[in-house]
Amino acid sequence: CIDDQHCWVAGNYSKYPDSYGIILASSDGGETWKQYNLESNSNLYSIHFVNPLLGWTAGAGGSIYSTTDGGHTWHQQHTNTEISIESIHFCDPINGWAVGERHTSEGIIIHTTDGGQTWKEKETIHGSFYDVYFRDIQNGLICGSDGTILFTNDGGLTWKVQESGTEDGLYTARLTENGNAYVGGEWGTVLHTPSLVVSIPESEFNPEYAKSGFIFQIYPNPSRGISEIRYQVSDIRFGVGVRVSLSVVDVHGQVLKELVNEVQIAGDYAVRFDGSGLPPGVYFVRLQIGEYLETQKLILINNY
Repeated sequence: CIDDQHCWVAGNYSKYPDSYGIILASSDGGETWKQYNLESNSNLYSIHFVNPLLGWTAGAGGSIYSTTDGGHTWHQQHTNTEISIESIHFCDPINGWAVGERHTSEGIIIHTTDGGQTWKEKETIHGSFYDVYFRDIQNGLICGSDGTILFTNDGGLTWKVQESGTEDGLYTARLTENGNAYVGGEWGTVLHTPSLVVSIPESEFNPEYAKSGFIFQIYPNPSRGISEIRYQVSDIRFGVGVRVSLSVVDVHGQVLKELVNEVQIAGDYAVRFDGSGLPPGVYFVRLQIGEYLETQKLILINNY
């Protein structure tokens, strides 16, 4: 559920000769449910929505499907993997993670920065992953078999193994706004730590950029159409030059305008964005400098 009204459940129906994925959706807090069938025989294990219209479901055989109409229609995304995806989570319309396991009992993490149009494998580890959860674009938690807990505070660039003190399977993980982490698993196991995430300004999550006074600003914001986007390429980490991508996407993760896609040297940059042709609403500006990724919200308002 994303609020007290909108909820979804994913699963599958299997009775020979029929087998297909099932999505149940409720818009009245669970009083009534509508069923939507996927034209696929994939078992669905996880479902996640970021707003009442935009969501993803995932399951066996590396299958991921997305919807932009609240679950009425679903479209398959290509992951280039046949892993069993146990959990999928998005922290905004474009940045998402999915975890699962290979047949060789290796846990795997895949990640997207474009709403699922492309997925990249990030890391593997012996064992199985059962759940992934991101509090924001930087801080995420994964749990799995044999008491496995992994934590990241740099957007998944690196994952740190956390000592859980158990070998039980762990099936659900959550991070709260104040930095508390909760993990639950078999045999009634509930784990909690109050200090996994410390309160650090967002710029400091990437030390190289923190040291150089990293800049990523949009002004004005809210905007009546014309905005200037300022950012900084640091020479501390990247040396002479690095691939820089700057784009504007909508709440469905669709790229509306690619502003920058080139190798740039260290320095300060300013890019003008004209959104006067777009309807008022919420958009996202995505900046990627090498492996570093950050997304900021841009609000367009009526130009009276």
